[in-house]
Amino acid sequence: MGFFQTLSRHKALTSVLVLLGLVIIILVQNRDYVQFRVFFWQFSAHKVLFIAGVMSFGYLLGKLIEFSLRK
Repeated sequence: MGFFQTLSRHKALTSVLVLLGLVIIILVQNRDYVQFRVFFWQFSAHKVLFIAGVMSFGYLLGKLIEFSLRK
């Protein structure tokens, strides 16, 4: 079985791998520090952590909405 036949059989897996590659590229390019201020609270962290946290939050929120709409 050839490489392209395998890709065509596993379209969902191929899509996930392409998206994962794009996310990794975006995270690697944003390694500098950023400072957050919320009222009297402030801290600095890598942009990578912030972007990964927002992506995780969005994923969990989407799954929560999907779960609530199924019932």
